[in-house]
Amino acid sequence: HLGILGHRGIVDLKDHQSDLEQGNKIAVLGGDYLLSQACGKLAEFRKPPVVETIGNAIADMCKAEFFLKDKQSLTSLTEWYQLTALSVANLVASGCRASLQLVDHLPSFQDQAYYLCRHIIFSCMMYNDISQYSSSFANDSSSLTLYGTVPMNRSFPYSIMNKSNNENVTFEQLNNKELLDQCREQCLKESNKAIELLQTNFDQKSSATILLRSIIKQIQDGLFSKKVI
Repeated sequence: HLGILGHRGIVDLKDHQSDLEQGNKIAVLGGDYLLSQACGKLAEFRKPPVVETIGNAIADMCKAEFFLKDKQSLTSLTEWYQLTALSVANLVASGCRASLQLVDHLPSFQDQAYYLCRHIIFSCMMYNDISQYSSSFANDSSSLTLYGTVPMNRSFPYSIMNKSNNENVTFEQLNNKELLDQCREQCLKESNKAIELLQTNFDQKSSATILLRSIIKQIQDGLFSKKVI
């Protein structure tokens, strides 16, 4: 993930001074180094399925970069899901799957854990964007979002709102009670999917299950109480 972020730090030299070329080289080399180190450490496990799983997740993150170049703004909730899956959710979920592959859990259990992680990450990202555009959070200097500031035209509320193709959307339009309530309902549905998987497929007494349930509950409580997580 850090390697991809390093590559993303490259700037367009046409719009900046020529002395930034060295910075671009460092960004590329730094990102490549981190990616190569990660792949080398994975190979030490001597578990080909683990390397393949994480390799596919890294490939998805690269696809997300092309998605971002092709899509200056999101036009639907489906596109938001596609971008979030490629850029974040698949990486975390694949990491969970890989950890289970290391201890030889059944593929069916790996699948359940993978989809559980995806639902949790989707919920977290939705909450992050709702927090960014909710006035109760925006006016609170102590509030913290989970994954940093998201560009307006790639945010969850932006993807879900009704808008014309050429419309310039403002912060005030996204900070709309009806729109944000709609976003909260979608986030609640996503987190409920995670709860359902957690309750039906995992040991309810394990510390991992208890921790994950606590994370989901924090998101759900924060949605409607306007509590900062």
